[in-house]
Amino acid sequence: MIKIKYIIAATAMVMLAGCAMPGTDAGSQGQMAKTYEVFFDLGRADIGEVSAEVIQQAALSAKQQDFAGITLMVRADNTASGRSLSDRRAATVKAELVKGGVPAAMISKVTEDLGSQLSATKDGVLDLQNRRIEIILR
Repeated sequence: MIKIKYIIAATAMVMLAGCAMPGTDAGSQGQMAKTYEVFFDLGRADIGEVSAEVIQQAALSAKQQDFAGITLMVRADNTASGRSLSDRRAATVKAELVKGGVPAAMISKVTEDLGSQLSATKDGVLDLQNRRIEIILR
């Protein structure tokens, strides 16, 4: 069963999902992996109020449910500048997680190839759905 909640704000759109992630360790107590997605505005790496709340929820869940680690899955638009901006976004999300009490050593980063976009676009075409960081508690 998958539970999805959409939160839409002027500066961010965030999707929360609790589902089993294929190929991931579900944590030391056998619970399902949890995924939190944070979307970003065009050209921005800052965290808005809604995004900060979602990241804090992820941090709290990671601490309370004793997950083995957190993977930041970096997703980008199909543009040259998308990659460097995505790295800054991942660093910002990681800093917020650490601020929420998650040890930095618990957090790893993976950059996905362009074939994993939510919205397939041509080169140079921007789409909100492709500018995101997935926080995967495993």
